[in-house]
Amino acid sequence: LQVTWHAADDLPAVRTDGMKVKMILKNLVSNALKFTDGGSVAIRLERQAGGVRLSVADTGIGMAPEALSIIFEPFRQVDGSSTRRHGGVGLGLY
Repeated sequence: LQVTWHAADDLPAVRTDGMKVKMILKNLVSNALKFTDGGSVAIRLERQAGGVRLSVADTGIGMAPEALSIIFEPFRQVDGSSTRRHGGVGLGLY
């Protein structure tokens, strides 16, 4: 598994809740690693519209478009079955 980090040189200072951003980044990266058996995970920080855009992309199994509506609900996973391969309580983005 190849993991790459890219942070643009021209990132502006941002006023935000550092603990929340750290938690979001940790959740996104750990889920990308959990659901990517081979290939890559890429983390990027880029300037966007006076702020910073944080993105995590991977070559893992992905999510169906209809599942996107539930990822911001607490303790919710796309596969809630008892036979699912990976445990956890969801992305933690609520």
